[in-house]
Amino acid sequence: TTIDGAPSIRVRAAGGFMMGAQNFDTVAEVQVLTTNYQAEYGRSSAGQLRLVTKSGTQSFRGNVFWSHQNDALDANTWSRKRAGLEKSPHKYNAYGFTLGGPIYIPGAFNESRQQLFFFWGQEWQRDRTVEEQQATVPTAAMRSGDFSALLPGRVIRDPLTGLPFQGNVIPRGRISPQGQALLNAYPQPIPGFQQGAFNWIGNPSVFNNQRKDSIKIDWVPTSNHRVAVRHTWAPNVWNDPEPLSVYSTIWDYPGRTLAATLTSTLSATLINEFSFSWGSTSPSKYFGQRNCDYCPGGTSAFLYPTQSQVGINYPYLFPGTKLDPEKILNISLQGFNPAINNPAYPGSWNDFVFLWSDNVTKITGNHTFKAGVSIERSGMNDRIQLSFAQAPATTNQNGSFRFFDTRPNGTGYSVANALLGLFDDYTEFGNKPNTKWLAMGY
Repeated sequence: TTIDGAPSIRVRAAGGFMMGAQNFDTVAEVQVLTTNYQAEYGRSSAGQLRLVTKSGTQSFRGNVFWSHQNDALDANTWSRKRAGLEKSPHKYNAYGFTLGGPIYIPGAFNESRQQLFFFWGQEWQRDRTVEEQQATVPTAAMRSGDFSALLPGRVIRDPLTGLPFQGNVIPRGRISPQGQALLNAYPQPIPGFQQGAFNWIGNPSVFNNQRKDSIKIDWVPTSNHRVAVRHTWAPNVWNDPEPLSVYSTIWDYPGRTLAATLTSTLSATLINEFSFSWGSTSPSKYFGQRNCDYCPGGTSAFLYPTQSQVGINYPYLFPGTKLDPEKILNISLQGFNPAINNPAYPGSWNDFVFLWSDNVTKITGNHTFKAGVSIERSGMNDRIQLSFAQAPATTNQNGSFRFFDTRPNGTGYSVANALLGLFDDYTEFGNKPNTKWLAMGY
């Protein structure tokens, strides 16, 4: 995607995040290129979306808009109605304005209104809703060592003797405090709720705040030359609740783009267009919502559990390296889905891209010839605490435990293994340094 020729897609993930989302009322033209497009639209081998923004005219024109959605107009979902829950709250508002026209001073500057123009637009989006989650979690009895409800189908065996625990109950003296704390990281079952294997339902709050500011100046010094400069600033802050509501990541993503173009009509058959553009997502950052004092509701808006709250306090393999040491680690219990699988954040990364290009068009008789050159400098500063390795490796800097029913010398049940501190594997990694990379394209 390009806006006025400026690349607007995040450098590392084409098709992912935009560097500068555009207020749609500032867009004059949308062009979709699929295949066999001209070389001047290169830079990628797949389809492209090209946006051209509006310019001011000799007359002042503008608009004001507002779009609203409300759960009062929605029906309840089948799953929430079946569980006896009210419909999910949802409030969405998008509002803004555009204004364009000439820049002039009567009797002093640009009195003809033909040389200098502006077009300005702003849009705000505010989305408030919840994310419906369902899961299978250990019962309160299981967390205290009582598995009698599983009889006669499942027998919990003592790893020391190989014999069943009496009554399928693990003695309190055998329970591992850290194993019990891991189980307490899971939310408690919801009384009366049972949908298939799921015994827990949650609806963590979700918000998305976005602002799109765009200003464009057009200068026509002579009839043969036109200069256009546009800057878009589109900060976006939203939260992303993780499964089982054990964490919520804040994404603070301030995208922006700038494009400057000089179009020169050198003769009736010769046109030159020089352009420069810049895009950036600095300073993007990602962290736990408990640490966000500028988010809606502040630091208490989403009180997900912390390690100290549930009693997890074992020593790290890499102490002193954690960006959020209170974030719940990853925990996987066979038969209990989904797993506690917290992401690679907190962390930070930001992209940048500079693009210089020049295109010449020559018309000769019935033929049109085009030639051009482009130079691109792009890169990224990356400090995401991420590993792409598959399990038993982890994407959580604070570590990952896995428990299986089939563990050798175990109880025969993943939750009972956890309660005794018998894990199958544990993975943890330390702090990753800031990684910088740079690329040039011609």
